[in-house]
Amino acid sequence: MAITTPGMTPGQLTTRDVSSLLPTQPEVAKAEAATTPSPCADDITQQGVQAAQRSLTDDPAPAIDVEKVNQMQTLLASPQFSIDADALASSMLEFFKTRGA
Repeated sequence: MAITTPGMTPGQLTTRDVSSLLPTQPEVAKAEAATTPSPCADDITQQGVQAAQRSLTDDPAPAIDVEKVNQMQTLLASPQFSIDADALASSMLEFFKTRGA
């Protein structure tokens, strides 16, 4: 049984019918994604290293305050400066417990 449309010959498509046969934008994107290989972990790592190298060469080095560094070194070497390791460890544990890490 053949279906005919008035004013059309068999096998002829209207413009609307042709456009409905073309893939939509999401279908095209899916097809391209399916044919494009996904990068492997080594590629991703290499891209990260390259990005880090670019940022190091693009950004000027920060100015170092030599006087401040010398003051800190002197303070750290002096007996006036001490670290309570137990208090520091407790504080770190509490910090990570409350943050859900």
